[in-house]
Amino acid sequence: AIGVGPTPLVARMAAREARFGTTVTVTGDELAGYLDHKPVVALPGVGPATARTLCSYGLDSAGRVAAAPLGTLQRILGARAGRELRARAHGI
Repeated sequence: AIGVGPTPLVARMAAREARFGTTVTVTGDELAGYLDHKPVVALPGVGPATARTLCSYGLDSAGRVAAAPLGTLQRILGARAGRELRARAHGI
């Protein structure tokens, strides 16, 4: 399975979706739409406990996390984790 994307993070996520022997490609133009509807647990570093916490605040998708103010994410998860999660939700 091969994933191709504008950033290493997106390429890894695309590779996880690809079936054996196939390639999933996400272009820069498709990036926002690709990430918007992904469940928050699909983002690297988000486990079940963090996902439950985020969902309790209505942040159940990568798109909602990306749209959330940085300060909100930092209050929920801490300064560093909030900053890192927001970057991942933007595909960085």
